[in-house]
Amino acid sequence: MRGGTGPRVVRVAVDGPVDPRHAPEPSNDAEHLVFAQLYATLVNIDCTGRVYAGLAESWVRDTLHGRWVFSLGPGIRFTDGRPVTAPDVVRSLRRAGLWAVALGPGKIAVPLEDAPDIEPIRFALPDLAVWQESDGWPVGAGPYRPSDPAPDGTLTLLPMEAGDSLSVIEIHLSQDRDPRDLLDTEIDVMVTSQPSAIDYADALPEFSSVPLPWTDSYVLASPAFTPGEVPTGPREWVDQLRDAVRVENRVSAPPFWWHDPPACRGGSVNPRAAVAASVRFPRIVTLSGDETANDLAARLVALAQSPPVGPPEREAMGSVLGPLVDLRSTLVVTVLSADDYRAALGAGRDVAYVLALPAAELAPCEALAEFRAATTWLDPQSLVPLLDTRRRAIVRRDAAAFSVDWDGSLRFGGATIHRFPDGGGEAR
Repeated sequence: MRGGTGPRVVRVAVDGPVDPRHAPEPSNDAEHLVFAQLYATLVNIDCTGRVYAGLAESWVRDTLHGRWVFSLGPGIRFTDGRPVTAPDVVRSLRRAGLWAVALGPGKIAVPLEDAPDIEPIRFALPDLAVWQESDGWPVGAGPYRPSDPAPDGTLTLLPMEAGDSLSVIEIHLSQDRDPRDLLDTEIDVMVTSQPSAIDYADALPEFSSVPLPWTDSYVLASPAFTPGEVPTGPREWVDQLRDAVRVENRVSAPPFWWHDPPACRGGSVNPRAAVAASVRFPRIVTLSGDETANDLAARLVALAQSPPVGPPEREAMGSVLGPLVDLRSTLVVTVLSADDYRAALGAGRDVAYVLALPAAELAPCEALAEFRAATTWLDPQSLVPLLDTRRRAIVRRDAAAFSVDWDGSLRFGGATIHRFPDGGGEAR
């Protein structure tokens, strides 16, 4: 953190590009961090699951009229200075596919059937942020506004309010750079899953590492698994996957939002018939750039090529690895670009896929509908959970405070650093 006579400056390293065209819905970790400063939702959820005020200072679950009613806080403004009104919120929610109506200058109503939970958790999703269209960055109502990027790509976020609680934030792109070198060049905050960076920071007295929520759940999908059924049997064999992965992980444990979703309108969807085993490609498909999925797929190939000899181990792994063992002589890992990966997953002509799903989902019905539309052959009930992973925030001890949201997003400002409780499970 830089001080002097000017405003405090916090230098943050992000691993990935930041594209204003994606705002306010982030497509990578870097955009998660940046967009959380620029855009605001009606409510927020912290890393313990507590719902707290966002743009709305209060809300009521009106069961008599079947609706949520939100009351905007006083003095809420967009980053261009214009006040945020109820019609602005209505337009943003309708853009995201929710019906909403203004009840007055500062009140908004949304049908309960679109957000039936006891708490208004759905309204913390980034796609429900309030924003207005603009030629450059969409105009948000968060505590920061973006400046024009510097020639080296550095993005500066300027606080909307003067004072000691908010610092100027410099976003530095760390692509293709060793994170340990970045920590030696006065970086104050870095979100990473790389063990080398975490171990390096732990050895430096000026840094501490803060564990973030478990955000990614890796699963195995295969057209060989019976629709509507989760492959059963002991899961001790999953432990053999843990040391293949180079990031902090734990064995996935229920409940899983894709296995036991709440009642959704429209009911379940029967998947189309899976491709016959005789015409499946003998490959486990993963997405380019996802090193964890690639590592898991490589270990699954190794396990299939050297299946256990003992009856208990074979029984435990048989229902899951059986289709892979049948193809062990020709089984390979195939890494595909994003477009090719989506096409392959949609076709379902491969023996298996390793993919990452969100560990937590605030709108499971919508997420399941989207997932089923993209993979019509796949019943989510047949997904085999493997490992959960998480990142850490490496923080210089004199850096500005931040809080942590449910999805691992950092929010700068405030008086304390909220550390995420471990939540159980051994971590590596």
